[in-house]
Amino acid sequence: MDSKLPFFMFWMKKMMEGFIGMDYERGLNMLKDYIEVGEVKSNLEWKGESDFPGTQYIGIKTTCRIDKMDEAMPDDFAKIELLIKNNEALATGAAYSIYHNWDIVKRQATYTACVGVTSIPEDLPEDFVSGEIPATRVYTLRHTGKYDHLGNAWSTMMAMARGKEFKTKRGIHPWEQYITNPQETESDAHITDVVFAIK
Repeated sequence: MDSKLPFFMFWMKKMMEGFIGMDYERGLNMLKDYIEVGEVKSNLEWKGESDFPGTQYIGIKTTCRIDKMDEAMPDDFAKIELLIKNNEALATGAAYSIYHNWDIVKRQATYTACVGVTSIPEDLPEDFVSGEIPATRVYTLRHTGKYDHLGNAWSTMMAMARGKEFKTKRGIHPWEQYITNPQETESDAHITDVVFAIK
């Protein structure tokens, strides 16, 4: 795509290219599903505002290219699952991905794949991290469908935040909470909550 920005907006060029490129890829993915299956299995349900009780977590923090996340994240959760199998009493049953940074220009993301725990074990392996999502007011948008289409939920939430439909709380990074277990659910029936901490 070729177009021009006013000269005083030159600094936005790479960011605009990144946004448009990601939207284009998202559209192509949905078009592919529509052609192959006859429908796009991606449904959004606005859960709205609620209170999140807070949770401690253990997990793995990863920085990778955005287009490699579909390879990196399952590997991270596989390692977490092995650890939890040996510490089943710790697990709350909730799984999350916390997004610390999403660089559109460099096409790079930093996230923590993690599970909720009742307490932090003292003997965590070196590649694991621990932390806490504090109790807070949140806004939740639920996505049902393939993980490939989660961008629909994220772009909606970002647009809502920019449109001031809710005020995000600084210092608490947004996260995904996985309501269904991908090992027990068909890919087009995955339920994922995209959650923003709000004021």
